[in-house]
Amino acid sequence: MALPAGLATVTLTGRYIRPDGTPLKGTVTIATPALLTLPNADTISAGSATATLDAEGMFSLKLISTDQPDMQPSQWAYTITEKFQDIATRTYSIQLPSTFTTVSIADIAPADPSQGQYVIVPGPPGPKGTSILTGVGAPSPLLGGNGDSYIDTTPSAVKLYGPKAGGVWPSTSVSLGGAGGLISSVNTKTGDVVLTASDVGADPAGAATAAGATAKSEAKSEALATAAATYLPRAIHTVAALTSQSLFYIAHRGSGAELGAEHTLDAYEAAVAAGVRAIEVSVRMTADGVLVCGHDESLERTTYSTGNFSDWNYGALRAKVRTNGRLLFGQGTVDVPPPTLREVLDRFLGRVVIFLEPKSNASVPATQQLLTDFYPHAKDSVVWKNYYTNNSFPWAKTNGFTTWGYVDANTTDEQLNTYAANIDMWGVPIAMSDARITAVVSRGKPVICWEVHRRSERNRLQALGVKGMMCAQVVYVRRTGASRTSDDWATQVRAPGDMGTVNYDHVTALKFDDAGGSVFINALPNRSVLLGSLSNPTPPTTYTINFSMMYEGAPGSTEHAGIAFGKDSDDSYRFNQINSSGGYHIAVRGNGDLQLYTHTAGVTSGTQLGTVASAAPTAGQWMTFTVQVTPTQVILTRTDLETPVVLTVTNSAHRGGYMHLSNGSISSLANKPHWKSFSITA
Repeated sequence: MALPAGLATVTLTGRYIRPDGTPLKGTVTIATPALLTLPNADTISAGSATATLDAEGMFSLKLISTDQPDMQPSQWAYTITEKFQDIATRTYSIQLPSTFTTVSIADIAPADPSQGQYVIVPGPPGPKGTSILTGVGAPSPLLGGNGDSYIDTTPSAVKLYGPKAGGVWPSTSVSLGGAGGLISSVNTKTGDVVLTASDVGADPAGAATAAGATAKSEAKSEALATAAATYLPRAIHTVAALTSQSLFYIAHRGSGAELGAEHTLDAYEAAVAAGVRAIEVSVRMTADGVLVCGHDESLERTTYSTGNFSDWNYGALRAKVRTNGRLLFGQGTVDVPPPTLREVLDRFLGRVVIFLEPKSNASVPATQQLLTDFYPHAKDSVVWKNYYTNNSFPWAKTNGFTTWGYVDANTTDEQLNTYAANIDMWGVPIAMSDARITAVVSRGKPVICWEVHRRSERNRLQALGVKGMMCAQVVYVRRTGASRTSDDWATQVRAPGDMGTVNYDHVTALKFDDAGGSVFINALPNRSVLLGSLSNPTPPTTYTINFSMMYEGAPGSTEHAGIAFGKDSDDSYRFNQINSSGGYHIAVRGNGDLQLYTHTAGVTSGTQLGTVASAAPTAGQWMTFTVQVTPTQVILTRTDLETPVVLTVTNSAHRGGYMHLSNGSISSLANKPHWKSFSITA
């Protein structure tokens, strides 16, 4: 099918044969990393294209170039997957800029660095030395060159000729014969004597020998460097380019609180597809020495398995262990095995900056050796990360890596001074006080804070001079507005920005009903979920919130749940607790009363603005509501009754755009509220 007009294209071709010329059989799949928005052609592209090799082992595909004007995301690459009969599958990434109309895959496919000496690259020749030649009888005029020597090994008449000069061997020789043709020693004994070049005047100072050894070593090093520069991919995104920005983001554990189970290929790939330029990767080691990605040594928080990474052999880990992303993100999420570090580096090195931290003692030297042996350009796009006192930083600095050392909230200036020489960037925890963060920033080195989940946290840190945001909700934090105007709860996959009151915690996270389409909070008391995906920080002057709510059981007559809205900030909301920003709260009580409260920043209890009676909720039956916000009023309407019930309040104190689901004062999970059909209309 023809591609739409207005798109730059590149034709990718290839041919695959066996060593005897027999065509290979199989497929080549070319996949985009995400939904590609192509405004110049009014088109969105996604997914993959697969070419089946023809009878000659050939294929040809016309593809969208990777440098389309105004394309989002930019700076991406195709993922190539080659699957051939009885040959191991290979995956790698390529870019296809529009400056080329046709590209042969043989010209851009990378060689596999794991296969050892996969290409011979001659080094520069070293200086020519002299030789000691041997033979029976006098040397031939055609033998050797100027400076060479010759030994006539005729039994009982061993002689030395040389050195050769002017292209001519000397006519005279020096007898080396003793009794039996052997060299005599000063004590009349005979024996074998090993002659060096300097012994016969060929290299009196040993200079040629030393120079030859040096030249050989330099030639080998230059050959390896040439091979690496020629055949291994260089960084598209470098550490220097990232840190030169006034504000930059790193996907904490692959943005593991919003995009996929932490430290999985799914999370990393989703972050990269969203345009993130840096990811954080933590490393553990299995019992049989395989480096795998994971934060905790224990498997129990992040997987369905027990024990430690170091208790499992890799084969068993790959076959049996699955990350538990479904618990945090919803039933629609697919659980996957933890990836190996090799998989992550092969897929992402150079595409993004990688903040790399081996977490266990055993994984430190293994990670260093892996980078040294297989990724000679790693220093361009890898930041070596660890606790600031770790003894691996000298290795990192010696090998050209940028370093990031993270500290504790109470780390002193004296402690920072002790280790500062090996630290290029400081890391501070989100819980560190404003004054202490300011002090660390004032030291002059870039400061990165972890872990950032909310825009309000980013704003606070940026005002304090923090340059890098290590975000567990990086897609949400970087976005400036709502991603949608109605919920997508039927997917049973939590959207970026929809977060509970505890970070990286599946207990307080948004939960999905098995039937799909409705949600609940399975934690008490006073829990809420920010609807960041639906919240517009700068809403229109007039808008309407629509939602349905149902109580699973019959709550007490004064117990209530509902929604919070109109908040200026996305900080966590807790009913009857001090909150960082103000807003409104709707309470739907067990006796049917509908009430509107305002809550003020820094104040525990809310202030009731209005109340109206309505029919008491029935367990398991849905109620429907609208909340109209105008410049001067808030109008709450219950619409599921034969005669709608309306509560109108004149108040303009809060006109922010952040919204929360709240289980309010409900005291039993058996009576917890459920919500569905949440939308915002202007």
